Amino acid sequence: MSAYYLACSNCAHLDKSRKKQSDNNTSCYLYGCNKTKGGYVCGWCRTDKELNLQGCSDFTPKTQKQTPPPQPKPTPKPTRSASVQLSIFDFI
Repeated sequence: MSAYYLACSNCAHLDKSRKKQSDNNTSCYLYGCNKTKGGYVCGWCRTDKELNLQGCSDFTPKTQKQTPPPQPKPTPKPTRSASVQLSIFDFI
């Protein structure tokens, strides 16, 4: 079983569609957060990997998509053979 981190990268509130670049000519940015008052994650990032290193008390785990179990394949119905079926009375 893999480790599960209480970090922004695993949070349901992370919104990567909102990205705010820093104003001081660095390569840092903030991603959106749908839970915090400020509307962004708690720390500046240079790479997305840094989302694994930060988090806050509003953390909510992402819900995993539930896939239905595979349905069993139906068994084929037996087919009747083309041969003639004989009864016991055919031999009398």
